[in-house]
Amino acid sequence: MTKIFSLLFVIELAVSANGGTFTNESSAILKSPEIVWTASINDWPKKLWTYKVTPQKFSESVISNLMALGSFTTKDRTNISDYFDSKDEVIFFGNPDGTMKHLAICPAMGFIEYHDGKAKSPSQLQPIVGVPNQDEATQLGLKYLRLVEIDVSQLATKAGSGDLNLHWERQTIGYSDQTTKAEVTLTNGYGVFFLRRIDGIDVVGIGLNGGAYMFFGNKGKPADLQICWRNLKPYQLNNCPSPQQIDELIKNGQITFHSFGSMAIYSARIQKLTVTKATPLYSGKHYDEPMDFVSPFARFEAVAEDGTNKTSLWFESPMTFNKTTDK
Repeated sequence: MTKIFSLLFVIELAVSANGGTFTNESSAILKSPEIVWTASINDWPKKLWTYKVTPQKFSESVISNLMALGSFTTKDRTNISDYFDSKDEVIFFGNPDGTMKHLAICPAMGFIEYHDGKAKSPSQLQPIVGVPNQDEATQLGLKYLRLVEIDVSQLATKAGSGDLNLHWERQTIGYSDQTTKAEVTLTNGYGVFFLRRIDGIDVVGIGLNGGAYMFFGNKGKPADLQICWRNLKPYQLNNCPSPQQIDELIKNGQITFHSFGSMAIYSARIQKLTVTKATPLYSGKHYDEPMDFVSPFARFEAVAEDGTNKTSLWFESPMTFNKTTDK
């Protein structure tokens, strides 16, 4: 499981690790560059909420459904205080070391983890039977989301489409057949990531920053169910900055730029900045990191020009320009 979590962390940070960072400091404020927006901003939000994170209220039926999934009884419940490195109460069933089968529920984090080490075959020496394909894994994932009472309407969809914005993981076993000497690849598990959406805005990251990851093995049995679904209470309604106000932030040196590749120009030399993509997002953290508030922000992609060179870059801006109410 550690590898899965590490993978998610790498996916989340890959964009910032794939290039340099250059900041507009007071001595290097952009000299009134031309800023052009080709990004679609027809549905640019005018107001968005900041949410306060409170403990998730998992119903008795949800807990009962999860216990039934692992054939757990109340006798299997174990007191454990340091799971997820959390000081908050964790409802835990199974072995504290989590090596084979266990269920952990952390209301403070809004997190559920189920693991069954025997649900998938670790090698070709054990039977591989009835492993789902991509479509089947997706349908199984939706089934288990309903099992924990998550409304599908809160899942992210693709831009301009009602189709769910999904990501998948296929695990395989490769080996050489001793008789034919041929290289053989077997699928021993298929996983699906569901992204959470808040007020029509995606939570940043994939799966466990806000959403779910579900992995299935033999006969479609769940090997891993990991659901990060923090409970959110409206805290402040904020005005969002307009594209014109974001232009002013750029010109005043209040934006930090990050290049996708090697830096070809300095921020102070930018003569033209073409904003090609604008994406409002809600903040999210990995499932085991506490959050007090979930706030909106925006991520942009752009092309910077200095008259000679062009550089592809990205930058972020808060979407909480001015609060309108704190009720």
